[in-house]
Amino acid sequence: MLRQDHSRQWELFGQKDPYYGVLTHEHFKRDALGDEARSRFFASGDEQFDDLLADARSLAGPDFSAGRVLEYGCGVGRLLIPAARRADRVVGVDVSTSMLDEGAPQLRGGRRGPARARHARSTPRETDFDFAYSFAVLIHVPRRTGEEIIAKLARLLRPGGVGAFNVVLRAQPHLAGFNAVMKLPLAHNLLNLVRGREWSYPHMQMNVYSLNRIALILREHASGQLLVKTGADDRRLRPLHDLLYALNRRAA
Repeated sequence: MLRQDHSRQWELFGQKDPYYGVLTHEHFKRDALGDEARSRFFASGDEQFDDLLADARSLAGPDFSAGRVLEYGCGVGRLLIPAARRADRVVGVDVSTSMLDEGAPQLRGGRRGPARARHARSTPRETDFDFAYSFAVLIHVPRRTGEEIIAKLARLLRPGGVGAFNVVLRAQPHLAGFNAVMKLPLAHNLLNLVRGREWSYPHMQMNVYSLNRIALILREHASGQLLVKTGADDRRLRPLHDLLYALNRRAA
């Protein structure tokens, strides 16, 4: 059963449908992706990254500068590429080698400072990032894994740095039921057939997080302030769900 290994699922998305795996809109499926849709895909990343920085400055102050940036779940580079145009040093990590390979040509062009994309096995050990974020990723990984990712990113921030984490905090009945059914053996494979997809098309988990648990994780790793932005609709094709911004107040 493919359902149990989220890393394997995202490697399959990287092989079969890398852009749709990032933005689940029919325009971005592999068999529909043309030049216009690809341009629209990457343009949405420019706007999204600017919005993330604007929210970070609302927490840390107007003089906040994201010179050193880390993204977890960078995929094909939708947000990492605009980050690389604006920051001095950028690192992106992802569990899918195929996703990283797909985004490599775009990442090489037009960047301002050094940018690297690597497998999540080699997450950096530096602790001086100004801005670390994970957008539209944690909902698709098991909750405990997502909590570990949040803790890791918080530890990599410099004092005064900002972390941004996109999660879903409120479970709706239909989502809870869907998740329960998808845990059954072969359930998602059968759903693929109903949807007209191939049997082995990858499964995208939809996981809900606890704000209390995230707040405790951030407190343990010395976050001083927490801003929660909830219920917003993203005009760039997908729901924002909930965005949590944490300002790291660790002593230098």
